[in-house]
Amino acid sequence: MSQDREYVGFVPGDGWMVTHHEKDGTTWHQRVVAWAFDKAGEGHPITSTDDADASVVSKELYGRIDVWHPDLAPPAFDGMDVANRPPKSQQS
Repeated sequence: MSQDREYVGFVPGDGWMVTHHEKDGTTWHQRVVAWAFDKAGEGHPITSTDDADASVVSKELYGRIDVWHPDLAPPAFDGMDVANRPPKSQQS
């Protein structure tokens, strides 16, 4: 978790996903396990590794990311174009 931000609340991830876009063009996906909220009310997705290490996903740390929910927008990866709606995202 980020040491430079104070989080005041957490809620379950509720099906949200994160797509990471690497500089070499590869993408990978993680499930949001929870949302952390800071004092300003801004939500930050938290993901977990196979080793159960949790971290807040941020553009500053990971570069371009897309945050999406399969019930609200098409997944942000090739071959999953549904209704031509862009995913809700935090793109840099």
